[in-house]
Amino acid sequence: MLIVPLSHENSEVQRIPYVTIGIIVLNIILYIFTYFTVASQKESYEQEKELVSYYYSHPYLDFPEETFEKLSPQGRHYVTVARRSMENQEEDDDTEETDENEEFYENRDAEQEILNARIKVFEKVYKGNFYGKYGYVPSRGGVLTLFSSIFLHGGIMHLLGNMLFLFISGCKIEDLWGRVVYPFFYLLGGVAATYAHAMMCPEKSIPLIGASGAIAALMGAFMIRLYKTKILFFYLFWWGFVIRHGKFNAPAYVVLPLWLVQQIWDALTSDSGGVAFWAHIGGFVFGAVAALVFRFIGLEEKIIAPAIEKKVNLVDDNFTSGVRELEEGDIEKAAESFERAIENDSQNAIARIELSKVYYQMGKKKEAFREFRRAIILYVKHGDMENAADDYLRLSSLFPGKSLEAQLEMKIINAFEERKMYSEAATVCKKLFFHCQQSVETKDGPEAVEALTRYGDICLDCLEQPKTAFRAYRKLLDTCDYLSPEQKGNLESKARNAVKAAQGKAKEAKKQHVKKKAEISVPKPGVPVGKKIRLAKEVRTSGKYELSSVSPREANKVLPVEGGLDLVRPSEKALLFQSIYFICVFELDGNGSTVIYADIFVRGEVRPYRIASNRISYPKFLPGSHFSSLDNFRNFILHIISHTDSVYLDQETMNFLKSKKIAVFSDSTAIELHEKRIWKQLIGEVRFQCETCREIYWVDGRKIPESGAKSKCKKCGAAVFVRKFQLA
Repeated sequence: MLIVPLSHENSEVQRIPYVTIGIIVLNIILYIFTYFTVASQKESYEQEKELVSYYYSHPYLDFPEETFEKLSPQGRHYVTVARRSMENQEEDDDTEETDENEEFYENRDAEQEILNARIKVFEKVYKGNFYGKYGYVPSRGGVLTLFSSIFLHGGIMHLLGNMLFLFISGCKIEDLWGRVVYPFFYLLGGVAATYAHAMMCPEKSIPLIGASGAIAALMGAFMIRLYKTKILFFYLFWWGFVIRHGKFNAPAYVVLPLWLVQQIWDALTSDSGGVAFWAHIGGFVFGAVAALVFRFIGLEEKIIAPAIEKKVNLVDDNFTSGVRELEEGDIEKAAESFERAIENDSQNAIARIELSKVYYQMGKKKEAFREFRRAIILYVKHGDMENAADDYLRLSSLFPGKSLEAQLEMKIINAFEERKMYSEAATVCKKLFFHCQQSVETKDGPEAVEALTRYGDICLDCLEQPKTAFRAYRKLLDTCDYLSPEQKGNLESKARNAVKAAQGKAKEAKKQHVKKKAEISVPKPGVPVGKKIRLAKEVRTSGKYELSSVSPREANKVLPVEGGLDLVRPSEKALLFQSIYFICVFELDGNGSTVIYADIFVRGEVRPYRIASNRISYPKFLPGSHFSSLDNFRNFILHIISHTDSVYLDQETMNFLKSKKIAVFSDSTAIELHEKRIWKQLIGEVRFQCETCREIYWVDGRKIPESGAKSKCKKCGAAVFVRKFQLA
């Protein structure tokens, strides 16, 4: 049976594990060096083979014990077998002395001389053996070999196995203990393992090599420091001609102690000289004790973690304070912190974006637009067009009457097109054109022409809206008198292509209409009210649960994944349908756009996920998506609800699903206050389902004991059990 670890759930690290990677590379380089360049190693094996083969054929000769200890495990095995066979033969034979015996003794002396000569050659080669020099020999001792032996390996499988265990356990320990403590711990763990082997086998002359003792120390530390971590294993076993394989997860506090018990058992019962079990045991115990000492004296919390945090955290302390103060609702202090962060680093575009948001909440719209503009300029300057596009999309709607310089707007359009966000790119083109129309100087300028031309191109080529594209081209041809003949010809050609595309689209739509009429009509699903949906009312009194803020986490893009939604938020897992408890749909007044939002609250978490209607990949969710973004968004919400056992909606969201009437809030503060009043009643609710009749129940989490509660289903009478969960 074969069981091999593959990874574990805490494998994510803050920094690249350079020390662990360096140790692995060093071990590989040394192995290649010993394999291809150390000639004495092969010669040693050949001399040992000849020596053992000769003794195996003449077991009645004297074989020195000190030479026996220097043999490989395989060589010692053959010598031992030969000795036992000779002992058994001597017990069975009771031979009288004859002339033949005298001849035997004469031949034996000659044969002993041959064996002694071969022993002498073997001893000479053994002294020049690379592993004999740099491996740790307990009977000889030595300081240098305590360290050199840790980096040597005797075979490719020996090397690969050790490096796999080193990578799985070492990367996370390096991340937790840093690049200073970690290498010292690794070396000391290897030394401790070697000493443990020497104490239990002091007379052995076989060189000890390999990193397994130091890696065992890492495993011991892993068991203490990350004892709850689940480790993924691959298993393979065969029974007769049947082979089975697969994967399973097991926590560190189970599998690592079991591994230690196995090593102790093998050390006490195995007669194999090829594996240094006591080195594994000593290394593991050293690592576990060291981790316990670190925890007891607070070394990691007080010294190591703060030192790593300073190197890892590249964010200004003032910026961090501003984010925290903003979450707590202290806007003025947040503004001061972000201003100090910008004073320390005037090139910090992220700080300027956050300051722009704060200024907007304070009513300082002029200052807010100024910081927004500066942030976009910095993003473009540094070539960070991804963040430039994201933050432009996030904040530009707050300034409906304002626009950036045409050059900046065009770069944002290019960024949207590169990311295939064609709808957003078209919106910016249209916005730039209308901004140019407000000034006599720019009304018929090249920026306006380029903006509307790009708008038409995107609508025609990417959004499949040929009618809209034709109107854009026609508007330029009708209003711009100074267009060059080349420009006019180009626009007229594009307008003709748009007409042809519109005609083709109309014919295709007519065919589809005829086809649908011929098919049996299927009624559209209505709103699944009742068991699926529960109504949540806004309560203006104090809520059941403590709640400071419901500031949202915005989705970058919404894609389908198995059992949920991928919001394309770095380092965050998918939003699972079954974890959704409350959905609120709304629109913000005065932002100059027709974007609809849905705030999705997950059980036990304070902050919702905010999904904008223009961030959803509708064709991947709704194969029969409409041209109407309103219908698409409504069907998207119904799609989410259909995949949940039960969900809460507020009255406004219910109205939206029934009549497409959207609740409009004046600003972000108003919607957050509305959601906060509702979520303070629901955040601790526990949803569970009867496994017999599938009836849905919601229970106030405060009424459930820590150990859970037993009850009966009101519908079928089956026994049910509900557990409490901790609020995030």
